[in-house]
Amino acid sequence: MELKDVQVELDGYACRLGLVLFEAVELKESPPGLLDEISQLVNDYVARGVEMPEKFVSGIRDTLRQGGFKPSGRNRPASEYLLRDLAESGEFHFVNNLVDINNLLSLRHFLPMSVVDTGKFSGEVHLRLGYEKERYVFNPSGQELDLTGLVVVADSYGGASKAMGSPIKDSQFAKLADDTTSALAVVYGCPKLVNELHMEQILGEWADLTRKFAGADGTQTRVVTTE
Repeated sequence: MELKDVQVELDGYACRLGLVLFEAVELKESPPGLLDEISQLVNDYVARGVEMPEKFVSGIRDTLRQGGFKPSGRNRPASEYLLRDLAESGEFHFVNNLVDINNLLSLRHFLPMSVVDTGKFSGEVHLRLGYEKERYVFNPSGQELDLTGLVVVADSYGGASKAMGSPIKDSQFAKLADDTTSALAVVYGCPKLVNELHMEQILGEWADLTRKFAGADGTQTRVVTTE
């Protein structure tokens, strides 16, 4: 899989997306160094009572509305959910090193992010809007997310395109598992919130943290901007 081969089908949809592909990763519990970084951010946010800045709330929601999706209630962006959960519980919910890096950077930059298992892909990465009435299961209980009009990262193969992740919730099928060895991270933003240099810096943080705490190798990055 090469990020230069990403298929982008977002004409008329203004967004700025960041992609990081990790060819080799080791999925495990977050090591002490990563735990320290997370604890520093959590302690700072809890002490200051940090809330999602309004420009990020409105900016991301306005971006996701472009295709007709309604990003509110249970469908609010993942970054909003993470910060609200932290504010209410005062705790960071640890999962594994890659998911923890994803959530750390989402909290740090106030942007929704995905991290999916590329071992579950049969073809190339496809960035598009969800088809009419397209859905996927997002948790072990079988609950589904309606993807209609929502920007998604999908697997394009043999003329088909299967949604794998989104700025709301990722597909249960594509989530990281014990046998994950390669992964794709997606940062969902828009030009008025994050310029290209800032997005490249976020992708650099993704790459650095994953090399340091997940043994990532063969890292590729790409910024995709559409209008």
